[in-house]
Amino acid sequence: MSFYADTRAEADEILREFGRALTLTRRVSGAYDTATGTASVTATEYSGRGAVFDYPARLIDGTHVLRGDKRIVMSAQGLSVVPAPGDAITLGDV
Repeated sequence: MSFYADTRAEADEILREFGRALTLTRRVSGAYDTATGTASVTATEYSGRGAVFDYPARLIDGTHVLRGDKRIVMSAQGLSVVPAPGDAITLGDV
């Protein structure tokens, strides 16, 4: 294996062993219904494992990163979607 493949495999192993179960939820708006004035929303859930970290104070700028924001490192192994802005991550009941 290459250096990067080895590193990816090791990171995935660490996340599987020490990470937490999480759910990534992607919501997609459907067709707009003129009769009701609303659009349907479809939510699709993807299971994975990851680790949660606080942002260091030097990265909290009050615009892009707010106090209390969390950073998640998630294993891509077996994940059938690429996380995108607007996706929600659920860890336990949070």
